[in-house]
Amino acid sequence: MRFEKYLQEKYMGSSKVTYGAGRKKLISIYMNPTSLELKMAVEESRDKDLRFLADNLNKKVFVWSSGLLHWEVWEKNIYPKYGKGRDMDVEETDNILTGIAKLQGNKAVMMDSDAQLTYGRSKDIAETDWTWMNKYVNATQWLKKLRK
Repeated sequence: MRFEKYLQEKYMGSSKVTYGAGRKKLISIYMNPTSLELKMAVEESRDKDLRFLADNLNKKVFVWSSGLLHWEVWEKNIYPKYGKGRDMDVEETDNILTGIAKLQGNKAVMMDSDAQLTYGRSKDIAETDWTWMNKYVNATQWLKKLRK
């Protein structure tokens, strides 16, 4: 049996982002990150925030520093492998929760998301069971506020 079959976390690669005066920087993207990988992603971030995309269909969480936008990561890194039969536009894709998180100790905690406001998907997001993703990014408190 292959070890990879049991491995939950995975380095997805990196994408370039332009900061400031045209300087390009590589941003790492992690799938189902370990606490060490969460810390590494925060270290890459100017704002010390994490962005994440939780895919309820495939039960995967992708995390990176705040330098890349959700749509960039979805289109360039996630969609080619996990988007078959789904919308290329992350805002129109069901079973996706995008957000911003902060590291609190060794855990990432969801702070905000524009998906429920901008794209009118709050009902779908609120009715979905996201508890599986708390191992990577804890969204419990944020979802409680959304459901009220």
